[in-house]
Amino acid sequence: MTVSHRSYRHHGLGAAATDRCGACVLAVSTAVATAMTKLLMPALLALALLSVTGGPTAAADTAERPVASSPEDRLTLIRTLNRQLAAGRTDSALTTCQHYLTLYPGDPGMRYNLACLEESSGHRAGAWPALTEAIADGFDDFHRITADSDLTDLITTPRFRELRAAREAELAASSRAGALVLTAGDRLRGIPLRLTSADRGEAAATVGTLDLRFDRGALEIEVTVDDPAFQAAAPPWRGGSGVFVNLVVPDSTHGFESDVAFSFAFGMFQRRTTGAVYVPGDGGRWQRVAELAPKVRIDEQRGRVHLSLLIPWRSVAPYHPLIDSELGLNVVYQGRHTDGHRLTAALIADPGFAATDHRWRRYVPLSLQPAAVTGAEIAGRLSDTVVTGGRLDLELVAWVPTAGRGNLTITFTDVAGQNVLSGAPRREQQQLDVGRNHWRREADLTALRTGPFTIKAALELPDGSVVTWHGALLRLEEDWLAATRERLPALSPAERPTVAYRIEAVARALRDRQPRQDPSPLITTVGEIGLMLRQVDTSDSILPVSGPLLMVYPGPNGEDGLCTLQLPAGHGPDTPLLVVIPEAAPTAATLARQIGQQLRSGTQLTVAVPHLPPASGGPAATERFADACLTWLRGYLNPGATLLAGVDAGAGAALKSSLTEPDALSGVLLIAGGGFDPWPQTSPAQLSSNLARHRNNLTYDWIRFTAETRRAGQADAVHDAMVTVGFQIGADEQLDGGLSLSQASGRIARWAAQR
Repeated sequence: MTVSHRSYRHHGLGAAATDRCGACVLAVSTAVATAMTKLLMPALLALALLSVTGGPTAAADTAERPVASSPEDRLTLIRTLNRQLAAGRTDSALTTCQHYLTLYPGDPGMRYNLACLEESSGHRAGAWPALTEAIADGFDDFHRITADSDLTDLITTPRFRELRAAREAELAASSRAGALVLTAGDRLRGIPLRLTSADRGEAAATVGTLDLRFDRGALEIEVTVDDPAFQAAAPPWRGGSGVFVNLVVPDSTHGFESDVAFSFAFGMFQRRTTGAVYVPGDGGRWQRVAELAPKVRIDEQRGRVHLSLLIPWRSVAPYHPLIDSELGLNVVYQGRHTDGHRLTAALIADPGFAATDHRWRRYVPLSLQPAAVTGAEIAGRLSDTVVTGGRLDLELVAWVPTAGRGNLTITFTDVAGQNVLSGAPRREQQQLDVGRNHWRREADLTALRTGPFTIKAALELPDGSVVTWHGALLRLEEDWLAATRERLPALSPAERPTVAYRIEAVARALRDRQPRQDPSPLITTVGEIGLMLRQVDTSDSILPVSGPLLMVYPGPNGEDGLCTLQLPAGHGPDTPLLVVIPEAAPTAATLARQIGQQLRSGTQLTVAVPHLPPASGGPAATERFADACLTWLRGYLNPGATLLAGVDAGAGAALKSSLTEPDALSGVLLIAGGGFDPWPQTSPAQLSSNLARHRNNLTYDWIRFTAETRRAGQADAVHDAMVTVGFQIGADEQLDGGLSLSQASGRIARWAAQR
């Protein structure tokens, strides 16, 4: 059974809840696959059945039907449904879903759940009407529907294919009807944002407007929405109020959606304005960017919110309005209300407008036209930013305000800035017309070896001024993959997986990438492989002289794990080792870097931070990978001494590792917040009994962030149990406030230096 994520986001259980507990829609991948997607490509995600409150629970199935007269009762029904599904009680779940829809009939996400339940319960006669109603009411995410194994028999029928074709034709027509034409410097005003929250019953209502303007530097968006319940406590990507903007490269096949998109979000966090860009990989994540922080005005008397947004064109590179004048746009306002509803208004309804598990984005066409008063400008488009066969096609467009003779120069340079093509740079005299000027050129890069290069076009104007454009590309010789794989057998068994991981990441990226995709991640990975192989030629090891390196180690059950090393200058077999178990996988590389930066200059200490599996695997998976990494590191690096530290949930894994092999460690630091919960739902007496069996001579240093530990987790209970059974407790700090990554890294660095 697959539960629709939209249903839960729709009822106020949005990103804030799902980011922390992984509810409803989760990534299913190994640690290696997770990090590989971070390096090179969008993650492939699958649907999973987990409780909204943090995964399948052991709570008994509830057959009663609460009267949903309040948001709390509404959520009770949803949680009841989750428990029933987790327990495999499909018939009970079907009854709960039917009852929910008698109270809230306008919820298309729950109507879709009903279709899945009817089908999986063998009630096929009821499944088809429920599915058609869900689609008619707005649950028309056919990518999700066709991936749902519960509906396999339905979606392979001719009537479903006809239904999909008819609905997608309607969506394409709706997209075309909303087409926008924008001239540089002009402001397009009063574009309506229409309500798309289907359970409000007002899908056609206009609740806000937006104004658009663009110039050579950025796209400006002014959003005004009537929303008296604007919530400023959380940003929109965590379920709060705010605006999502999707700039899309149109797909001629679909006509209303594309999988090439740049997504941005704007709102407030802790009552300060904040903006973020969506970064694919690791299941997708929102990265806050200071430059994107909007201006927000809240008119409480009129119940109106106004947001001023600015999206620099460089944030969607290599796309640029001068040469990519036909793009797609969707602007979505999300309001979070205390009654459990969400006000959602958009240029075009999009079920995946902010979902991190969904690569498709809907849009209305946006045509960007230069203006006569616009200054001179030039932009280029490469046929492919990765050149394997040798030939490269280049298209250049320049906007010129004054006619006359000019000169066009095109150069190809390496990382040292040296020209790399014979006969270049070549200066071409051009007759320039007022307005748009267009050129096509081709280059033969066959003579170039594998590596990064820069192409530069410089146009000298009639008045002697010069405008320029730069583009990055990767030259990859056709036999590079095969030749690099041939080097693997000569590497040591401990280091071979690390190089092989990167080679296969490049192979996947080459297979899945878009031709104009930014080549920077590929350039980085190909460069890392080259550096490691050259290092082997000189030192018989891939380890650099100093700095960071992402390593692959043998994880549990035959899976590969990942670990970021931060190596000091002059490291060797006896260099002490600090292993830090992080709170979550995405923080591993950052934590390693920050600790390395904060260690005193000259400190001989190797820092290792394993990338743990997704939280959906539970504490047991975290502990298995942490133990495997610790064992591998000691065997591979042969350190003089090993220190172990853990952060929040990772501190629980660190504690358990220290109990199984205390003699391998020189000291342990436990940094605990609300996520420190190594033995969930265990009584104090049982905690003491568990710990007494593993008492050892290690010194355990503690840092507890009491604002968190008093509300959640087991930090205080475990600490007290360790004292009771006679563990040696060293430094024991209790700090006010919440636990953050920067606080953790600084305190770990100081602790390790003192040891």
